[in-house]
Amino acid sequence: MNFTAKPLAGCAIGVSISETEEIEDLGFKKDEINRCTVRLCEALLGAGARLVFGHDWRPGGVMEAITDLAIRHSKISSRETAPVTAPITNLVATPDTPFLAKPDLVTGGANRYAPLLRGVIDARQIASPGNHDRLASLSLMRKELASLCHIRICIGGRLRNFSGRMPGIIEEALYTSQYKRPAFASAIFGGASGILAASLYENTLTVEETFAKEVAEISKTQRHFFTKDYAQLAYADSVESCVESALRCAVTTWKLRGDR
Repeated sequence: MNFTAKPLAGCAIGVSISETEEIEDLGFKKDEINRCTVRLCEALLGAGARLVFGHDWRPGGVMEAITDLAIRHSKISSRETAPVTAPITNLVATPDTPFLAKPDLVTGGANRYAPLLRGVIDARQIASPGNHDRLASLSLMRKELASLCHIRICIGGRLRNFSGRMPGIIEEALYTSQYKRPAFASAIFGGASGILAASLYENTLTVEETFAKEVAEISKTQRHFFTKDYAQLAYADSVESCVESALRCAVTTWKLRGDR
């Protein structure tokens, strides 16, 4: 892609990607979710974006691979070269505590990863109301995620056995829309993002009545942000085309909106 250097500099992008119940029925292996996540994050970081996740960091997981990419693209090698704003923001909802803030139970000392990732990951817990209600905590976290992002990219997402008041990707897209910011959705892996894509691009609503109102609200707001790349993202049939289209949507929209 022949964009100018760092076309997403200053742009915070919320990445909402998770497994769906129908991924294998659509011809993909389950590990394609992780491959898509890493490829997308590599493309966004390479274009200068900051990433915002509602997933905790764990050693050996996909977030570790993304952290390695952030270090490379941000050229973080010392405190002097570390950016003022970390390239990755990682939020969790109470009662969960960010992994990087936990003591190392093996050595009994401070978490050995935390000093290594200072300046790379801003890991925070979003406090819940006094009753520590899990559903309320997740909603607060997702609203905070939306407030931090200029753009959101939605891929996959469970429609059953989800955590929270509604499927997480639908709730994150809803809050993003309420902040009047774009939320791109791809139907590549089906799931909640597939529902959003159908509503956005075809004006059809194929969702349980429980979430119909929320999906309709998202679609109404998001139609104001359409670009010619939206349809290509919605109907991408490979990880490569999905990543390429998502990057184009982000760069085009960031250039037009100029939210800096």
